[in-house]
Amino acid sequence: MVQRILKHVADVILFVGVALLVPALFAYSQGESMFLPLLLLAFLMILPGLPRLMSNFGQFARETATGWWHRLQGKPVEGRPWNFAVSLLTLQFIKAKQAERLSRSEALVIASLAWLIIPLVGTIPYMAAGFQMENALFESVSGWTSTGLTTIASPETLPLSLIFFRSFTQWVGGVGIIIFALIVIKAPAASELLKAEGREGIDVGIRNTVNKIWLIYFTLTILGALFLWFSGLTVFQAINMAMAAIATGGFLPSHSLAFTVFQKIIMILIMMAGATSFALHSEFFQGRFQKMVHNTEFKVLLMAIPLFAVIMYLLGDPLDNAFFNVTAAISTAGFTVENLGGLSDFSKYMLLLLMVSGASSGSTVGGVKLWRMATILKSLRAKIRSFFLPHGTVQVIKVNGKPVSQDQVVESGSFIFLYSLLLLSVAAVFMALGLPSMDAFFTVASALGNVGLTTVSMASLPLVGKAGLMIVMYLGRIEILPSLVLLKYLRGG
Repeated sequence: MVQRILKHVADVILFVGVALLVPALFAYSQGESMFLPLLLLAFLMILPGLPRLMSNFGQFARETATGWWHRLQGKPVEGRPWNFAVSLLTLQFIKAKQAERLSRSEALVIASLAWLIIPLVGTIPYMAAGFQMENALFESVSGWTSTGLTTIASPETLPLSLIFFRSFTQWVGGVGIIIFALIVIKAPAASELLKAEGREGIDVGIRNTVNKIWLIYFTLTILGALFLWFSGLTVFQAINMAMAAIATGGFLPSHSLAFTVFQKIIMILIMMAGATSFALHSEFFQGRFQKMVHNTEFKVLLMAIPLFAVIMYLLGDPLDNAFFNVTAAISTAGFTVENLGGLSDFSKYMLLLLMVSGASSGSTVGGVKLWRMATILKSLRAKIRSFFLPHGTVQVIKVNGKPVSQDQVVESGSFIFLYSLLLLSVAAVFMALGLPSMDAFFTVASALGNVGLTTVSMASLPLVGKAGLMIVMYLGRIEILPSLVLLKYLRGG
């Protein structure tokens, strides 16, 4: 079991390492010294899976050569002649040849370990840039979990390749490192890994689901970058902002950016796209627009943003900032256009509620998610109605038009309980450190929901404060349960 888990963890990390060649190549194109640290990071992530990679490549090359030899002899061969190039470029040869089915607990352990190891190794570029270890780890965890909290006062002073690396980690982390690696992991194992990262299939078969998610994600990123570039941002700024926004991440390439109203509207639309489930995007691109009308989460999202924005406006926030801040909170994107520390406690409380709720399940957002909240509320309504119905009457709870099982109701209630308990406990620690109660709850809710909004300076926090936020960022990203399974596994199961 241990060997199988470590093998799959190596697979996940390997593919992320291959992806990290992109920022390394960007650094090389800019002639920056960050090229070597970024290349080292990619190599260290590829290294654990290298033996199996080479073994699979050797078998893949032999099979391909045999296929071409049979073609030259006029014998029938499965597949197209160009499949070799496609498989090579997309690393399809990495996938295991034997069908391996993981248990749910194994998948949760794999997800937990991968989300621990990657941010830890991901500190290398920050350390090479002169960051202290605690701040390097904080930035890495915040990036990979697509949170957006930062200790960096002026990111524009960083090398361009490090700015791009920060955005790239949010882009990969936003869609999920497991989803990123499922392009190559064998389907029987992939189905459990997909669930371990809190996602469900949006098409028949894991391969179709993963391919469709990536097509939607990449398309939305490109569209977002084009619109931001059209709005007046530089190409570099537009790409970085689009990656962070669609991932609902929150890292800015420059804190000196002053968004126009038009740019804020574009950012709001991109954040909303990131906060909408991939399944609903799939329905939209297929022309099934009625699915959006009947989707509970999407309807709540469309109602909550203007409602809370008007409340913020009535409390004194400019209307454009109110819409931007509300969208940044509920989408868990965490971009800021003003000093939130200057808001009233009631305004902070409004944003806190939105950060805790999050938006759609099956999207890039953090937080509790609207699906769970709708499930519990409808379950509570059904319980109250049961007192007025004949004994034995069966009530079917539906969310997004689909029946909700009793197990899902229990899971939702358990998660909300654990989430609330964690929020209350860590906020108490921050109050003990001297933070006002509202700022303590706001900061912890932002980290736990992988949001990135803040009313206090991260750089000024003591080590215990930064450590606490890193822990809740990690727990919020993997949705708590996998970490509990990992602890039980480490204790001997």
